[in-house]
Amino acid sequence: MLERLLAEIRLGGTWTTAALARRLNTSIEMVDVMLERLVQFGFIQSIDPSCEDVNCTGCSLIGHCKKTPQNGKRLWTTSRLP
Repeated sequence: MLERLLAEIRLGGTWTTAALARRLNTSIEMVDVMLERLVQFGFIQSIDPSCEDVNCTGCSLIGHCKKTPQNGKRLWTTSRLP
């Protein structure tokens, strides 16, 4: 199932854990655990947008980072493996 999750992530776009859970026919909690495993294996990494603009105007990640009203969301990217 980790391979299926990684394949979904590699499709690109923005995914919520709920959307990934639906696509994989599993729970949000299971997706969270699998994301952590993929981090441990080095396939993905958590990113923390570091912008100085408190209003987030013009940011492509608006609505997805910790500075927006949906506070607490994490962002992930696939790791650049050799």
